[in-house]
Amino acid sequence: MANPRPQAVSIALFHEAQLLMIERARAPLAGHWTFPGGRVEPGETLETAVRREIVEELSLILTRIRPVGLAPREATGGHFDLTVFVADLADRAITPDPTEIARFGWFDPHGALPSPTTPGFGTVLDAIFRLRS
Repeated sequence: MANPRPQAVSIALFHEAQLLMIERARAPLAGHWTFPGGRVEPGETLETAVRREIVEELSLILTRIRPVGLAPREATGGHFDLTVFVADLADRAITPDPTEIARFGWFDPHGALPSPTTPGFGTVLDAIFRLRS
């Protein structure tokens, strides 16, 4: 039996009409803009993994998150399965870990976004809006 593809999680964080994006500080894809998240560690559930990643990357404890679903395979090049979550934040108070996040910003998700983005980012963003509505 073949090994299953690695699992990863990411989360779209909204404050009012603004979307949080981060610029990755390290490989792979250092310098690319995306959602916070990362790999699922052995024994973790997807929700536990996304909560851990957000604490590590943003020092943020989320009280209510919602799964959006599995990102389209073309968004990851088929290299791993990416489960996307979404949360609405009461405020913009975050403390990014500079070893993980080079920069961050709040953007209108329907307007101009920073670039370059991680491969398939637009596909994932489209899926978030489609599945969230």
